[in-house]
Amino acid sequence: MLHFEQGQPGQGEEILRFAHRAFATEYDVDFPALLPKLYGPQAACEGQHLLLYDGECLAGLLALQVQDFRAAGCLLRTGWIGTVCTAPEYRGQGLLAALMERANRLAEESGCDLVMLGGQRQRYQPFGYERAGTHWLFTASARNLRDVPRAPGLALRPMAREDVPQALALMERRPVYARRSAEGFVDVLRSWGCRPLSVWQGQVWAGYCAADRTGLVLELALERPELCAGVLAVLAERLDGEVRLMAGPWAGEIQRQAAALCEQAVLQADHSYRVLHWPQVVRAALALRALCGPPLCDGRLELDIEGQGGYEIQVRDGTACCRPQPPAGGAAVRLTPNQAVRLLFGPDSALVPGAQAAPAGWLPLPLCLPWADGI
Repeated sequence: MLHFEQGQPGQGEEILRFAHRAFATEYDVDFPALLPKLYGPQAACEGQHLLLYDGECLAGLLALQVQDFRAAGCLLRTGWIGTVCTAPEYRGQGLLAALMERANRLAEESGCDLVMLGGQRQRYQPFGYERAGTHWLFTASARNLRDVPRAPGLALRPMAREDVPQALALMERRPVYARRSAEGFVDVLRSWGCRPLSVWQGQVWAGYCAADRTGLVLELALERPELCAGVLAVLAERLDGEVRLMAGPWAGEIQRQAAALCEQAVLQADHSYRVLHWPQVVRAALALRALCGPPLCDGRLELDIEGQGGYEIQVRDGTACCRPQPPAGGAAVRLTPNQAVRLLFGPDSALVPGAQAAPAGWLPLPLCLPWADGI
């Protein structure tokens, strides 16, 4: 008989053994190294795992992490789903569907505004998840960086414990951030194989970054954005190759610095999203646009989202809002929830049915949550 249980203290080793075994058929994953905030020796995050048993035999599991983000001052309660897996001998029996349906219900009960995950697109589309959100990926070659002038004394050093308070304060000045504890800050930055580094200019702490061995920079925060090119050049020297910087989709100073320097700048899909509360998520994206992007022209967009009701997005005299509204007959764009996510937040929004109904220059709205906080 299949039944669910919430992970309990002391089950960490059982969860890790199961995840290693489940993923071993496709990937060799060192979970404590990949996600120390969730599977490291001090994590104690068993309670964030949903376990599916067949009698007394563990047959599948996933992790659901719920946390609050601030996006341009707007609160977004967000669920992250990860480590979705089933035992090899149970595959093809519908266990993935059972896990995802229960996780969706738990996210709703937790008051999440949206839920996010990674993974293969078609695998999770049936459960309401769609590839959307955007982030910049800037690629700088060795030639781009060869002649970059650097501030005197610019250096990168492993992040020390005494660097954490100022790194936390700098992080909380970013347009989007999650509350991180001082004790767990370094483990968050170590996610996905990254190394947390402090940026120094002489004897002055100047920022931080998290970069992996392949040259991918998942997070970069600087007291002076004009140091961006020099930081990328120092990283390129260490790695003897190109550097790729992920950054939010808004027009911030670091984004402008990177765009003027790098060989490529691509706006690409972020995660797979399932939106539970449209007004909250759209308001956050509109606030991000107002904070960091060109102003939206006055106009309105009416959506009739299948199974979730009608909504009106309006901009008037520079003030933007999103509110529920009964579908207005033929005036509303009728979409599935997946299509609505793509239309509003996806890099391919222009290709979604109904895109022509949006006022010029509105879409996509910026939405991106820091990868280091995900699971």
